[in-house]
Amino acid sequence: MAVLKKYEGNEEEVVIGQDIVVIADYAFYGCTNMKRIHLPDGLKEIGSDAFYGCENLEEVIIPDSVYYIGEGLFARCRSLKKAVLSASLTSVPKITFFQCESLVSVTLPQRIRRIGRAAFEQCRSLEKLELPASLKFIEDNAFDDCTSLRDIVLPDKLETLGSNVFFNCTAMRLLVLPDTLTSVGKGALETRSKLSLSAPHLAVRPAMLDNNWNLNWNFGANGRYNGRNEDNYQLFRSYLPHVTLKEWKPLARVVLAANYLETE
Repeated sequence: MAVLKKYEGNEEEVVIGQDIVVIADYAFYGCTNMKRIHLPDGLKEIGSDAFYGCENLEEVIIPDSVYYIGEGLFARCRSLKKAVLSASLTSVPKITFFQCESLVSVTLPQRIRRIGRAAFEQCRSLEKLELPASLKFIEDNAFDDCTSLRDIVLPDKLETLGSNVFFNCTAMRLLVLPDTLTSVGKGALETRSKLSLSAPHLAVRPAMLDNNWNLNWNFGANGRYNGRNEDNYQLFRSYLPHVTLKEWKPLARVVLAANYLETE
């Protein structure tokens, strides 16, 4: 089994030999000259941080023969615009695309069950992403600070949203929640935007809207409410019909009512 342990070249375009089956951890770590790479169809595994810090890498297609990728694979590839992941993968490991600030297009496999911690954190050019129907778990900070990410429909099989999943996704306006959700972590919905939640069949409990119930009372410097609900509530005209108000703290009931969460 041929293993590429460490790339020592400085070419802008790199072609990996057809005999290579495994790319080892850190194999291309910090190769700042590389702009394009061609991976062989017989490749099986790519180790952790293999392309970490390849700041000029612009595009990558991982062949469907690859069944394993390690964590941090393209972290801090700041020029990466397009990535196609192997159809054989079942997870996106943690920090796979961390700080890929130019990333605009990602093709995820239809077998994906888990998106790991901070997998897309600070991908600030990413506007849309089609999540596969097989997805069950989205871990902490997965899309943290994706400031261009827009409307998201979470797949029907999703069970868990970790903490701070959509934190500071300031462009997001609509988030559709499936009724299969059993756990929503602290700050998962703290987008800091005028976010509308749609959850027509999900029984919403207080723990699902943790961290100030994901409602931002944005008082001014003098601590006074300015009278404009649209500036002071994070949830905006949301559709959450299955809310049992008696379970909520008094202040939360007021905020829920003010946002028409049971009627719009």
